[in-house]
Order: sequence, then C-alpha cells, then structure tokens
Amino acid sequence: MTSFSLKRPITVFMLALGLCLLGAISWQRLPVQLLPQFILPEVYVGAGMPGASPEKIERELVFAIEAELATLEGVHDIESNVFADYATTKIAFNHGTDMKFALLKLQQKMNALENRLPVGSRIEVNRFDTADLSTYLMELSIRGEASIDELREAAERRVRPRLEQIDGVVNINIGGGQRSTVGIQIDPERCEAVSIPVMLVQQKINAFHRQPEHLGRVVSAGRYLDVNLLGRVDDLHELRDLIIDERGPTRLRDVADIGYSQAERTQLYRVDGKSGVGIFVQKDNVSNMLAVANDVLAQIDELNRELAPQGFELAVNFSQAGLIQQAIDRIKNMALTGALLALLVLFLFLRNLRFVIILMIAIPVSLLVTFNLMYGFNLSVNILSLCGLALAIGMLVDNGIVVMENVFAHYQRGKSVFAAVHDGTREVSRSILAATGTT
Repeated sequence: MTSFSLKRPITVFMLALGLCLLGAISWQRLPVQLLPQFILPEVYVGAGMPGASPEKIERELVFAIEAELATLEGVHDIESNVFADYATTKIAFNHGTDMKFALLKLQQKMNALENRLPVGSRIEVNRFDTADLSTYLMELSIRGEASIDELREAAERRVRPRLEQIDGVVNINIGGGQRSTVGIQIDPERCEAVSIPVMLVQQKINAFHRQPEHLGRVVSAGRYLDVNLLGRVDDLHELRDLIIDERGPTRLRDVADIGYSQAERTQLYRVDGKSGVGIFVQKDNVSNMLAVANDVLAQIDELNRELAPQGFELAVNFSQAGLIQQAIDRIKNMALTGALLALLVLFLFLRNLRFVIILMIAIPVSLLVTFNLMYGFNLSVNILSLCGLALAIGMLVDNGIVVMENVFAHYQRGKSVFAAVHDGTREVSRSILAATGTT
C-alpha cells in the first residue's frame, strides 16, 4: 500500500479528496443523539381499569394478560405489579430474541385480549429503547401577567400549532393550568322518567367516543352524576344528538346537560417559584436533534415577537440539544488540545515543520473517512461515539509520531525521501498494527 501511494500520488490524492467530500456530506446527515440506540429484551404491558381495586385488577386483567403472555416464544420471565386502577407487567425475553417480531406478536395478542376485557379497560404495550430518550427535545414555559388559564389558552391556541408544523416535531405536551373539556351532567331523575339506566348512558358515551376514558365519580346517589369526557369532541351538537334509546328516540340531551367546562386540575407546573404553564417538545427518533432544535428556537423567536403585545413570553427552561452540543464541543476541544500538544512535542523533537503538517492533515482526513463508515453502518453521533473518536485521534497521533520519527531517522541516514518513507513506514507497520489492534 505504501509503494502504491508513493508511485501514484495523484490517484491517492484524488481518492482521498473524494472520500473527504463524501465524509463532509455524511457528517451533515448523521443523526445526533444523547446515547447510542439499543433495545433491551424487555417489554412492558400496562393495564388500567379506573376505579377498580387491586384485587379486581388482578382477577380481571392481570391473570388474563399473563395467560396470553405465557404462550409467546422466547419468554424468560413475567413479573406483574398491581395497584389501584392499574397494573404493570414486565416480560423479559431470552437474549438473542428478535424483539421486533416478538413485539409484533405480543401486540397482536394484547389487541385481541382487549376486546374481551370489561368495558372501560385499556391495555398499553411499551418497550425500552434508548432512541425514545432522544425524542425529548426541549422544555419551554410561557410567562406573563395573565392568569394561568389564559396562559394555557395561549399555549394551546398560539404556540402548539406553530411548533407542530416544524419538521421532526411529533408531539407537544402542555402542563399547568386547566384545559377545556366537554362536561356531561347526567340527571338520574330524567333517566328514571324515560326508564333508561344511568349505566346505559355511560356505555353509549363510551361507544360514541370509541376510546373510553374515565367518566368521573358519582357525586350523589340521588342527585346529579357528573361525567367528564376527556377525549376530543369535534361537534358538540353531534354529542347532544347521540341516541341513547331507539324508542322515542331518546337522545343524550334529553337526560343530561352538555357543555364546555374546565377539566379537574390534576397537575401543577411551577417555574421560578411561581405557577406557570410548561410546554414539552418531542421529536422523532430519526431527525437530527440539533437541526430540529435550531428550527424550534427560530420559531420561538417569531412567536415572542407576535406574543409581546399581549404580554406573553416564551422561555427555554431545558434543551437536550444544548446538552449534546456542549458534550460535542467539550470532546472536540479535548481532542483538539491533545492533538496540538502531541504535534508540538513532535516539532520540538524533530524540528521539521513538514512532518508536523503531514500529521496535521492526516487527522481531519481520517475523521472524514470515518464519518462515511458511520453513515454507512447507520451509526449516530452520541456521547460514546464522540469519546471513541477522541480516543482514535489520540491513537492516530501516537502512531503518526512513531511513523514520522522512524521516517525521519531513515532520512537522516542519507536516503531519498521516497526511500525513507517506504522503508521507515514498512519497518514499523506491523508493530503499529499490533499495538492498535490490542488497544
């Protein structure tokens, strides 16, 4: 390889230049994450039944779930924890199991089981994937002299739609304040007058919503039963006209009062010691985190200019992209400092600027070629890969010093540059290869 490079320098130069250009393109397209992606051979199944005791959850949900899970191939262990209203089941698979296929089979079984469970029950299947950790992008807060509910209204109607339009952003969660919901007050006396049980009304609402949610608690056995429909209702008139009984027919408006109301406050968001509204931005696990974060920050600047007349301000409380950028900068500085110190030592000993320049060129060329391999093998830029690159730069400099020093020694013996490079490199190549391979 050394002889080929010396005999055909233009060919080698053009090849290296092409690889460097491709490496620069690959660097721009590499995904940026906090951690490398790996999937544990574990899946978690959550089951809920609002208002149910732990005993009822275990009897009606957990036993059925565990019976279905036991039929899966490759299951090593099943562990369940039961609480009031919900239960969690952890399924550990044998190492080497194809988790994509196992998750698909498990999801199919849980979907089939959910149709056989009591009304109001729900099942969720989740797995641990480090890529999910990289989806949490940023935490924002909206501030102003307005009330908490007005701040939330601004976040819902002004901020959320703008952020959701950004490429790479998949979800916006808002915490603090109270959200508007559809409130349904079922009158037991009106139900009794038309001979319709209150439970039938709840079942019809569940069927209308298609994804049943907890509809509230009985306030008084003989008076009103408050029901909150926490899902999305696009047409309130359609809900009012919902047929409860075909005889008549009897509609929901005949036995209940329906209108918009404020949901029960179940969470509190505080920033700088004051109650506020938080906005949590999530990205997909494919897009470059730094690029998406820059787009979000640009949108925040535009929103602040638009919201300023109303006295609102968006602020960034936390950014995972900022942490990654800090880690990248820190590792780059460490690698650069180490390389410069090594080159300084090389110059002090050899007193030859040409050799130092050659080694300085070798570092970025090697990195750019590495970016091609990372892109080809679908690797990401993360804390571990950056540490590996920093270590590789150190080894590259060490090996380069050994080669350059040996070449310089041959050159001082009176050999030509061609012969010194050829003999000096060939003499230490095996030793360097062995040392690098065992590091």
